[in-house]
Amino acid sequence: MRVFLLQQSNKYDVSAAGAYGEIIYLIDDYLPPFDPDKTIAHIRTRLDQLKFNEEQDAIVLTGASILVSLFLAVLTYDFHKVRTLLFDARTGKYKLVTIEM
Repeated sequence: MRVFLLQQSNKYDVSAAGAYGEIIYLIDDYLPPFDPDKTIAHIRTRLDQLKFNEEQDAIVLTGASILVSLFLAVLTYDFHKVRTLLFDARTGKYKLVTIEM
């Protein structure tokens, strides 16, 4: 399993997600949050390049809310199933939750 995140951030410690597999970031550079067409195209291109597998890969939804919203919109539109890691602050660990459309 691989774990997909939008971009690195010093605000969030996502290292515990590494227990589920290799952490992969989709955005290396700045993407303008108010240019949704460009952002959506970039997310789709990267998911295709990295051969995102809805049955095996998971996502973590952290970062700028507009970018996270576009990321989730792409995934729910293009895939029937989204495996999401949700952080449990009480345990300091992530829990795998599957969302089926």
